[in-house]
Amino acid sequence: MSTDPSGAELTSLESIRPVLDALSAHVVLLSNEGIVLLTNRVALESARVEEASLIGLPLWEGPWWQGNSDAQRDLRSAVERAAAGAPSRYDESLHTARGRITVEM
Repeated sequence: MSTDPSGAELTSLESIRPVLDALSAHVVLLSNEGIVLLTNRVALESARVEEASLIGLPLWEGPWWQGNSDAQRDLRSAVERAAAGAPSRYDESLHTARGRITVEM
């Protein structure tokens, strides 16, 4: 998916929003380049931001990782590996409105 989704792609992403918003996990859908395309309610609540401020932003520049250059570097590297087809699953510490949690990336 491109970093600038067409109207058809956005409509397709929006069709899954009710499912994503029903999840208790943080969900952020990304382009192959790591650009935020869609976030679920839980991810937005933990970041304390509106979705519009995240759309088009690289994941590693999101509010969850502010002040954590190691996490930002790791996220960027993981996105690059995943885009190249390599496995890139790992855990990352995340600061949320509810405190620090570990998320699976």
